[in-house]
Amino acid sequence: MVLKDVKQVVCLICNTEQQVSHICVNCGVKMGEYFCAICKLYDDDISKQQFHCHDCGVCRLHGRENNYHCQKCGCCLRVELRGSHVCLENAIKRDCPVCHDYLFESVKPITAMYCGHAVHLDCYSVMMSKNQPLCPNCSKSSFFRELFETILIILVLLAATYEFIY
Repeated sequence: MVLKDVKQVVCLICNTEQQVSHICVNCGVKMGEYFCAICKLYDDDISKQQFHCHDCGVCRLHGRENNYHCQKCGCCLRVELRGSHVCLENAIKRDCPVCHDYLFESVKPITAMYCGHAVHLDCYSVMMSKNQPLCPNCSKSSFFRELFETILIILVLLAATYEFIY
């Protein structure tokens, strides 16, 4: 069932069929602690910190304050990644390369690897715990970036030393 297509709901308290709404038109009961009129989503467990992302067009979890929408990637990412991830267009409109769940509809937290490919945060943690730092999609690793930065620092120091000597 596609939730956005739902036109009618039935109150579980008084059994009244009615248009989608947060409050029952007959008995006045709240049909869910969280309600999204756009997605037609009801949920009693607000500890999930649901919020609707207008740019994604779907409800997300883990709190609006903990996420931001990257326009280039076309998805919500953890705020820790703002300004530090490699943008990859439609990064999460694909399957997780580890568990093969569709990332865009996933309720699990997602992170971006060094190369920009997205993966579930839990899957990434498992990869790191098994000492597998390579991206399952493109085989890139942050190791090579760190190696390049180290070489660059050495070259800069050598150039400065060379100028100082002569």
